[in-house]
Amino acid sequence: MPESMSIEAISCEFAEVLESVKSGVVSKEDALNALSELSDRQWNTYGFLNDELRSSIEDALVKLWDGQSIGAAETIVSIVARLGLGRVLRFLSALDSSQVSPDVLKEIHEAVEELRNNIDDPYSGMRD
Repeated sequence: MPESMSIEAISCEFAEVLESVKSGVVSKEDALNALSELSDRQWNTYGFLNDELRSSIEDALVKLWDGQSIGAAETIVSIVARLGLGRVLRFLSALDSSQVSPDVLKEIHEAVEELRNNIDDPYSGMRD
């Protein structure tokens, strides 16, 4: 992928990854890595994805969730933070502690504490 991309180009890339997730032709790890890379590129545009695409990304992250994998949890939390995905943060905060490993539970609690007041705006800490 090029160093910088327009929001439109990033949106197209997201759509391709999401289709691969939906059809099951990509591993969870590869899907999360691709979504993480794209979320980083999108965050650096200082723009927002459209609501439909954000909702599709949220659906995919819930589908890809693995409460026993700290690596997957950290990746999902970083995507949630970069894209301002409140629905996924609420999903994570509602998980029963018996559904996740202790390390994952700690990651979730830290993320909720850090993001809960400004999850809908990933750029809020950058404003005056």
